[in-house]
Amino acid sequence: MAFYYIVLVAFIQGITEFLPISSSAHLMLLPKFTNHVDQGLMIDVAAHFGTMLAVCLYFIKDVWKIALGGFDCLRLKIHSQNSKLFLNIVIGTLPVIIAGFIVHQYFVNGMRHIEIIAFGTIVFALFLYWSDKYFISIKKMQHMNLKELF
Repeated sequence: MAFYYIVLVAFIQGITEFLPISSSAHLMLLPKFTNHVDQGLMIDVAAHFGTMLAVCLYFIKDVWKIALGGFDCLRLKIHSQNSKLFLNIVIGTLPVIIAGFIVHQYFVNGMRHIEIIAFGTIVFALFLYWSDKYFISIKKMQHMNLKELF
């Protein structure tokens, strides 16, 4: 794969990740519009990993607090602000891990089709509209607890 195409993939990922549009869908649509061979799942994952590293570097202070919270939990100091943040992230992440495992086991090969992307994008847009219209609220981290996650 040509270097300029990998740069284009990174550029598309960088721009679309932080907009309320699907960066994954744009990465899958890119070969259709450029007449290139599909870059494949590994390049897509690498682009998302790069985005995750950039976000972690930007929020390094918060990532450090989360890490300290994890160490607090290992020392059974679960009442500190950092440990509460760590536990909320771990518990909030569990459903995503389970869903990701199920999707990977059963659906990953069929998910890279334009029709699936379009349908998923429309359904998710409707879900975002509905949740924004009926459940809009602003909460601060210190007001979050385990009950809020469910």
